[in-house]
Amino acid sequence: MIASYGIHGDGKEVLSLFLKMKEANISPDHATFASLLSALSHSGQVDVGQYWFNAMVNECKIPPSEKHYACMVDLLSRAGRVEEAYQLIESMNTEPGLAIWVALLSGCHNYRNLLFGEVAAKKILDLNPDDLGIYALVSNFFSLARMWDRVSILRKIMKETGMKKVPGYSAVEVNGKHEAFLVEDKNHHQYEEILQMLDSLDNEMRVIRHVPDSLHEVEEVVI
Repeated sequence: MIASYGIHGDGKEVLSLFLKMKEANISPDHATFASLLSALSHSGQVDVGQYWFNAMVNECKIPPSEKHYACMVDLLSRAGRVEEAYQLIESMNTEPGLAIWVALLSGCHNYRNLLFGEVAAKKILDLNPDDLGIYALVSNFFSLARMWDRVSILRKIMKETGMKKVPGYSAVEVNGKHEAFLVEDKNHHQYEEILQMLDSLDNEMRVIRHVPDSLHEVEEVVI
């Protein structure tokens, strides 16, 4: 249950279940702490996350894994505490992996921290990720920092390697039958009906003057 709530970023419910475990004298393991820290990160509970990270190490004697560090870096970076996140990375006994540097770079991009962002971007490129989304994140950061020469190099790499974004995928069960959908898939047997429904929903949203919650949602609509 903790893992399930953690996936959805419900920090309040995860923490409640976690405390009930403690009261029942059930010892949390490394996976339980990973779910807890992830949920606390997505719900912005920085101080609570730091408390339980330290408790995991000092009281439960569970050595932090790459996943735990990534959660903590994400937790601090989301709150704009980028320098603290970097100091935590520096304290690691092992070489930080891709997830950790991506979490730091995301925070640096959001809070316009060029100093640590450049460090994270270089580390990410050294790890040579095979992911268009990550290259796009690095490219966007370099654009923010006005490092146009590096933006140009990255775009050239993406073009030469033929990187393509993996299309979005979703599935639903209707009357016991599974239906799958891909972004820009024009071969679905109900393609025309789907377009008509989307047009109908679009018209209804315009009537109620729906305002997208985020830039990401705007991009999805445009796509």
